[in-house]
Amino acid sequence: MPSACAGAWSAARGWAESTPDGFQVYPKFPQEISHRLLPFGRVNEARALAGKFFGALEVMGTRLGCAFLQLPKDFAASGLANLRAFTEGWPAQVPLAIEFRSAYCFEDGHLRPEFEELLRTRGFGTVITDTPGRRDACHGTLTAPFVMVRFVGHELHETDDLRIEAWAERLLEWRSIGVSRVGFFIHQPEEQTSPELCDRLTRALYRAGLAGLTSWKDVEVPGQAALF
Repeated sequence: MPSACAGAWSAARGWAESTPDGFQVYPKFPQEISHRLLPFGRVNEARALAGKFFGALEVMGTRLGCAFLQLPKDFAASGLANLRAFTEGWPAQVPLAIEFRSAYCFEDGHLRPEFEELLRTRGFGTVITDTPGRRDACHGTLTAPFVMVRFVGHELHETDDLRIEAWAERLLEWRSIGVSRVGFFIHQPEEQTSPELCDRLTRALYRAGLAGLTSWKDVEVPGQAALF
């Protein structure tokens, strides 16, 4: 098995066995596919490697939320043909979201029409990236009833809270128009502050009217007190 997928089987099995019911994983396709094969037109090799990756994803069963493909920062019009060929005949049991990062791919707050058309006709979701200092990747294009959001914070600066509150309102709106699944991932330059921002997001969603959510701060872990 190629090196990019060498640990995928054991990792997938571990996630499936060690996570509770309802927990979902959003695995990222190997960069060997997205950055080393597709940009150079090596589509057949990319599809062969993806086939092996699909096998690992199947192990996750209901734990699979959706896989996502992060395209290179210089992806542009010339890469569209390769992306079309790579995703031809995509297996229905592997939901896919695609992250576009090149400034070329965005237009007036949305994905360019040719990229949106590909995702919509294939049933793929979008990855929306909200990061300080760059707003084009925080686009408003929805192409499927599922979507991924990658939120990059600013070390709990007050603007993080403002953006989180805005996202809570947006997610409530999305639910009203048929978006049934959102994978919301929080990143920070220093990841030790990410759990705090996750708590703030959960509470903002609750205030916005999305009931049934529990912050990690409110979860009692059996036996935790015995560790100290």
